[in-house]
Amino acid sequence: MTRRQWNPCRPEASDADGNSATSCTNGTIIYPKHVHKALRRYLGIENTPGAQRFPFHNTEDFAFFG
Repeated sequence: MTRRQWNPCRPEASDADGNSATSCTNGTIIYPKHVHKALRRYLGIENTPGAQRFPFHNTEDFAFFG
């Protein structure tokens, strides 16, 4: 799996109805699952039995920590 470069999306201003829009043409919305997955790799625990019990399926891989 290739790691993606960190390029977060930023929410834009709300429209007239108060709905906020997110523009993601050149980025990705970062969720806690992305950070958690990167932390597992950084700490060297991504292949432990505990981590295997709670896998991240279909989650992009980011290189937050180098």
